Amino acid sequence: MEGTDGFLYRTTLVGGGNGLGTAFRLSKTGTITLLHSFCNTIDCHDGANPAFLTQGIDGNFYGVTGPTNPPTSVLFRMSRTGSNYTVLHTFDLKAQPDGTGVFGMLQAPDGNSYGTTVAGDQLKPYNSVFRFNPVTGQYTILHGFNSPNINLPNIASSGLTLASDGKLYGLRVDSIHYRITLSGSYHEIGPVSPTQFSDGDLIEASDGNLWGDFFFGDPGIVFASTLSGSVLYNIPLNSAVNGFEAFGLLQAADGKLYGMSFENGAPTNGQPSNGSFWVIDAGLPPPHATLVNFQPTSGKPGSTFLLQGSHFVGTTMVAIDGVCAKFHVLTANYVRVTVPAGATTGKISVTNAGGTSTSTREFTVP
Repeated sequence: MEGTDGFLYRTTLVGGGNGLGTAFRLSKTGTITLLHSFCNTIDCHDGANPAFLTQGIDGNFYGVTGPTNPPTSVLFRMSRTGSNYTVLHTFDLKAQPDGTGVFGMLQAPDGNSYGTTVAGDQLKPYNSVFRFNPVTGQYTILHGFNSPNINLPNIASSGLTLASDGKLYGLRVDSIHYRITLSGSYHEIGPVSPTQFSDGDLIEASDGNLWGDFFFGDPGIVFASTLSGSVLYNIPLNSAVNGFEAFGLLQAADGKLYGMSFENGAPTNGQPSNGSFWVIDAGLPPPHATLVNFQPTSGKPGSTFLLQGSHFVGTTMVAIDGVCAKFHVLTANYVRVTVPAGATTGKISVTNAGGTSTSTREFTVP
């Protein structure tokens, strides 16, 4: 992922000084800097086999190791230099209903991060939806998925997406689509495919519908459904052309949907392929920016603040209460904004090819 400083950040699953994975920084000229080697000994419980990194609005990176037995599966915070590494929560697959490992995390407008755990004890609540406060470190289980029978699984099988209605949406095994509020009210909506099983991606695209894919299923599909569960599309992948076991679905600034396949695909130079990169043009409009949070929440003219959200690539204007501001797009998820002269307290608006989006909260100009 791209950090707000212009470097690329990532983890390796194994390797490093202890063989249990690393976090590293990559410059766009190709220089790699090791930030942290994970360890799991009597004197060190950093976790093992890190899965991903995400950057919070505080500038720190947050990630998860595992899924493996405790104490090797943890949620951690790491500074951009790697010099400050802190374990914030240790996952326990036998603790009801925690689980271990995480599909991914997102930060919501309330400042909390939300995610789903990957695995747990089979005959107990197997995994969960959780809320994590990066300021206080408080970790809260919002919903536990129970798997009393392996033939009737009730297991979370995707990360979460925050939709325009302010609710979180995800997938569980058997392609069941569900929603959950930020306070933990859970509701199952229904299946999105008769052929798919588990491990998928889910996003809200610019048409206001949920689009997703599945890693396990034959031949693998990309689907679309309304927030209420009406299935619009089941687009099958062709293993001989674009592979199967799809993952990584996202919508780019051009409105098209991009993803990858883990195996197969069209031959290249007469040789078999081991995966593919594909695009779906569903005629969707370019996505508008989504404004999630900003920090600090107030500032005098000439000061700067960080605006957090999505689809900031291609931004043409940022304004505070209608007064245009100077800005610098740092990543697809962050913009640095300078409070303009003449600005007054009001909402922040961002304009890109998809239109103009406005924050729900006001920025205060003293």
